[in-house]
Amino acid sequence: MTDNPYFFAIVGSAAVGALVSSIVSGIAQWRERKSRREELLLAKAMELAHHRYEATEKLAAATPGKIFFVRDHVVMTEQYYQWLKHLMEHDRLPDDPKIERSRKQETPGG
Repeated sequence: MTDNPYFFAIVGSAAVGALVSSIVSGIAQWRERKSRREELLLAKAMELAHHRYEATEKLAAATPGKIFFVRDHVVMTEQYYQWLKHLMEHDRLPDDPKIERSRKQETPGG
């Protein structure tokens, strides 16, 4: 059976086909994981923006006469998405003046 010259060609072709198939499958899995992660970040950013909007709305209702500036959901979602993406890639929030002001306000004596 191994004397047949076509045997090695067929087995070699099958091996190359299996290798190419596994490479393509690996790339597809990597791409899907990346897409799912981006989708999750966007969903969480939308959730954070919604919670921030609701909190500002409640605060405005609790303090009549005070003017509150509320950003659009899309703008807040974009900001939270950028922060979360940077956090996932660099394990820390970006050096953003808005974040720094918020940290200083939360620090006692700051």
